[in-house]
Amino acid sequence: MEFMTAELWRIPRDFADTTTEAQLEERRWALLSAEGDARAFRLIVERHHRGVFQFIMRVVNAEADAEDLTQETFARAYVYIARFDPTYRLSTWLYRIALNLCRDHLRSAKRRERPVEPNCPSLDSRDHVAGPEERAASLHDAARLNRALGALPDSYREVIILKDLEDFSFFEIAAITGCSVTGLKIRAVRARAAMRKQLERQR
Repeated sequence: MEFMTAELWRIPRDFADTTTEAQLEERRWALLSAEGDARAFRLIVERHHRGVFQFIMRVVNAEADAEDLTQETFARAYVYIARFDPTYRLSTWLYRIALNLCRDHLRSAKRRERPVEPNCPSLDSRDHVAGPEERAASLHDAARLNRALGALPDSYREVIILKDLEDFSFFEIAAITGCSVTGLKIRAVRARAAMRKQLERQR
């Protein structure tokens, strides 16, 4: 493996203008991690563990599998951290690793049907304490959304999750999925139409 040198971590001037402090901080953590700093990598895990788990949960819809795949995502990230391209957000790189693991998992499981978990935490991301009626409504909406997502083809489900639920740009989704931006935009239109049909069927 060819490890990235410090020279390659310099941020291009035109890119740095749009980079946040948090992103620059994460790039420093990644560089330190590549040099063997375990504490820096722990900071990466602490910041991104919840988001990566929620993303994987949405894709595979099975909590135990999501936990295992989340651990594997960060294990692989630790091994290959020197390959991280700092022109992307660190979350983009982590989600690419996670998605590839999810795809392998779903293929190996031959797309087994899993029951929707009604208390799925990945779709109820609010941090405030909800009342009984509000929580019941939230859980109902989460289960309904999970069922609709589960009925979509994998490629449609991926773009819906990444664009509409995770709020990545099409440029970032292209980096995560390996698809072209143009193709993803077309797929997103079709995926949203398919998603609307699935939600209408549940009324």
